[in-house]
Amino acid sequence: MIEIELNNNKFKLAGNLKVLNKLYEAMKIKHPNAFFLRPHMQRGWDGCIEYITKQGYCKTGLLPRVTSLIEEFEEEYYIKDNRTPLEINKIPLKIKDFVARDYQIEAVESIVYNTIGDTHFPRGVIAAATNAGKTLIAAMIYKSFKGARALILINNTDLYQQFLDDMPKFFGDDW
Repeated sequence: MIEIELNNNKFKLAGNLKVLNKLYEAMKIKHPNAFFLRPHMQRGWDGCIEYITKQGYCKTGLLPRVTSLIEEFEEEYYIKDNRTPLEINKIPLKIKDFVARDYQIEAVESIVYNTIGDTHFPRGVIAAATNAGKTLIAAMIYKSFKGARALILINNTDLYQQFLDDMPKFFGDDW
């Protein structure tokens, strides 16, 4: 049995050492620039990136991958969730004058109701085409959680400007 102690930004693994060692090896990859980095790293560095530390810590975003590996190894796991639970509102089908389409509602549900085992895990990636209404999807996800805060990262100046123009349409001046 593997116990996973889950926090907001990382989780800790404990339990069967044979399975944990398999996980450590499975979550370790060769760095693509290891040859060039070796002179700048500690003596004895093996050229690998270890996503699970020797103490058993891993970033929370990798939880789905780790749990799927545990299942592949035919081991059971238990998640002890130490996060503050999020209250879920009813998913809004309309924000101001903007009515959501079926695929937008489906995208929002896939994030809001996502689980790993019995643990609520509202994270994910939405791959949507141009003009799919990603700003509306983001606003609907935000509105689906009571008292939540949001951080949105945008890597394109045009999209950022579009986002600045669109958000007041959904939230007025309260964003």
